[in-house]
Amino acid sequence: MLRDTLLYLAHNDNLREFVISNRATRGVSRRFVAGETLDEAIQVTRVLNRKGMHVSLDHLGENVTDAK
Repeated sequence: MLRDTLLYLAHNDNLREFVISNRATRGVSRRFVAGETLDEAIQVTRVLNRKGMHVSLDHLGENVTDAK
């Protein structure tokens, strides 16, 4: 039941916009999410690599609907 609720909320554009634009929620999520796009994630990865950190990127797939 919780899974279904979270997936429903993940598809809610108004909630997504709130989380992205709200200073408090964005600050929390940025610690775990390198970017909204691949280009943003790669940019963050490069910064961390220059600081000597190893990085692993995962494309979150809760909303995947096909094998491709």
